[in-house]
Amino acid sequence: MRYFDHIEINKIPSEHPVAVFNGLWQALEAETQPVPWSAVRPEAAATAIPWLLLLEPKANGRYYYRICGTGCEMLFGRPHEGGYFGEDMPRAAIDKRIEEFNRIQAGEGPLLSETTLPMEGKENREIYRGVFGFSSGSNVIDKIGVVVAPK
Repeated sequence: MRYFDHIEINKIPSEHPVAVFNGLWQALEAETQPVPWSAVRPEAAATAIPWLLLLEPKANGRYYYRICGTGCEMLFGRPHEGGYFGEDMPRAAIDKRIEEFNRIQAGEGPLLSETTLPMEGKENREIYRGVFGFSSGSNVIDKIGVVVAPK
């Protein structure tokens, strides 16, 4: 199974939701670090918001889906909002992504990649992904934004 390959932003078409959201994040990051979630204005990245997942780490070590955009719902075949990350993925794919989330929480990123969906029956769906760190207003990255959209 192919997990994902990190890529540079210039490999993603400028109109793709990942590139659009990356532009918004970069502008916000230039103003405040870490980027506060409250600074994200949906109208500034309207084409990316349907492809956004917002996850929050919980005390149980799992990531909770606070937001699952409508594009993601269509792509995955079901809503994830209100559930926990990884409920429909192989363990190895979960571990690889959590490793990436840990890097984001440590201040790396954004991390951009291309891959296929690691979900049974959807392995042929080629996507670009962007993983971004946000804070609730403190100096801690406590929200993970993931933009996932077809190539």
